[in-house]
Amino acid sequence: MLFIIISQKLNIAFVDIEKIKNNYYDYKDALNQLKQFQLEKERSLDSLKKQIDSLKNFLSEQRSFLTDEAIYELEKKIEQKENEYQNLARNIYEQISQKYQQIVQPYINKIYLVIDSIAKRNNYDIVLNKNKDLILYFSSNVDITDVVLTELNKGYSSIIGPSIKYIGIFSFKLNTKTSKLKDISDKMVSIMENEIRKIQGITIVSTEQTSNIYNKDNPTLDGILKAVQILKLDAFIWGELDIKENVLYFKFSIYDKEGKEIYSRSSQSSDKEEEWSKIVSAYTKDIINKYKETLKKWKNFW
Repeated sequence: MLFIIISQKLNIAFVDIEKIKNNYYDYKDALNQLKQFQLEKERSLDSLKKQIDSLKNFLSEQRSFLTDEAIYELEKKIEQKENEYQNLARNIYEQISQKYQQIVQPYINKIYLVIDSIAKRNNYDIVLNKNKDLILYFSSNVDITDVVLTELNKGYSSIIGPSIKYIGIFSFKLNTKTSKLKDISDKMVSIMENEIRKIQGITIVSTEQTSNIYNKDNPTLDGILKAVQILKLDAFIWGELDIKENVLYFKFSIYDKEGKEIYSRSSQSSDKEEEWSKIVSAYTKDIINKYKETLKKWKNFW
């Protein structure tokens, strides 16, 4: 084959697919979304696994004190739970696979579409995937990896520079401890996460996995910063809420990874969800836009 390529004097280019995947921001964003989706699904699996382990431990410890009928019933329950676990695991695997096809595969397809477009534009006859095990040498003049990446990432470069920013939202400080305010707080976090998922260049990271690091019921900045370091966040959103006589008071702030407040918004509204939810959506967009503006200032400064 090499003789045929040389004899025909084909116009050849090379790309490093692994480098493209590692530096293609939309693709990395999609992978992170898939990871968060997988973590959420696996939590239900972990919960069921704990139930099974608890039943097995109980049976092991109490077997000598139980009747044959009680042992039989426990073993039957464990078997049912294990079957439930296997079915759930299979279902979760299928959901993750479907999610991959929905949110990741389109970006893989786009990589090859862009390579195809660049190859046709530059009259390349063949584009090979750079592989050190197969290709011992080629000139950097025929490496179009960076050209492909520029094409793929051009939407990001004009917004916040060549990197995805990872942001987490931590449980808000509740100045009045009521179940109603807690419910409102949870809904606000959900609204903010959904708004951020729509924004290019920003990836929302679940903070649930660090709930044992900081106190969700009484969060402090010091505790949150420890979680920020573990999650390797670039920034985070935190706020405080209060409610008095059906009037809701709230403040949201975005901080850098060192805990320095970058920008904040505060307001009040009735406790009706249709009213405060609109404000939360608008404030989320405003906070992220201000964060992007700050990033561009930093970029220009450096």
